[in-house]
Amino acid sequence: MVQSTETLIKLDMTNDWNIDEILNHPKLSDDFKFNFLQELFETELTEEKVDYVFEQFKKWRANNLKSSNVKSILYEDETREMVIKFQEGDIYTYFDVPFQTFLNVSGGKATCITSGENKYGSWYVGKTPSNGAAVWKYLRDSGIRYKKGGSLR
Repeated sequence: MVQSTETLIKLDMTNDWNIDEILNHPKLSDDFKFNFLQELFETELTEEKVDYVFEQFKKWRANNLKSSNVKSILYEDETREMVIKFQEGDIYTYFDVPFQTFLNVSGGKATCITSGENKYGSWYVGKTPSNGAAVWKYLRDSGIRYKKGGSLR
């Protein structure tokens, strides 16, 4: 059994694990997982808090982005859905999105190919990072299925 937080950190560094892999790992004891979460949140956890923590760990958020196009993003591990709220208020839900795509979009891992300006900021050809360009590169141009609407909760 893997019993130390230090060991888990080493595993994470070498494997780039997500929370589901940690919580479901067969070599980690339930006590270890519970203690790890208590250390992570620096609080004593009750069973109710653990359920809440597990639920929140399956949601990844990117808020207050410095983007003239994208306001906030929510990604849910279980459903692999990504919800994006754009600066003008429109919300779109993207389906079957790999976690790495969420990281690429929220991190703005793309370069602008247009120039422009709106009340939220400006962009120019070659600007990087760019959340707006990343939406096009990793979601729209990749053919990921989407629909208008969704919830950021």
